[in-house]
Amino acid sequence: MSLTYGIALMVVLVLSMAIIDTRRVTGRANRQVVLLDHAIADEAALRHELSARLGGEVLTASVQRLDFVNDTTLVDVRFRATDGDEDGARRAAPGPVAGGAHGARA
Repeated sequence: MSLTYGIALMVVLVLSMAIIDTRRVTGRANRQVVLLDHAIADEAALRHELSARLGGEVLTASVQRLDFVNDTTLVDVRFRATDGDEDGARRAAPGPVAGGAHGARA
């Protein structure tokens, strides 16, 4: 009897993990490391810039490096594409994305 319960418990656990791990439950979240060519310390401004560049709703944004000397911000961002774009990361170049709110510098 206890062996049957143990196996049933393992099956329930594995099925639960499989269901939780599917994209249908968690949504279509993408991850991108972005290098902006402007140091943005304000979180709201950073989220706005990332949302505009990646074409989606920013779920999390973790600043990896904020460099005021070289005027850059390196961000690990998780976002959900909007407007029917299932993979907003396609618009971003492979690897870090350069760009910023103030455009190119002279």
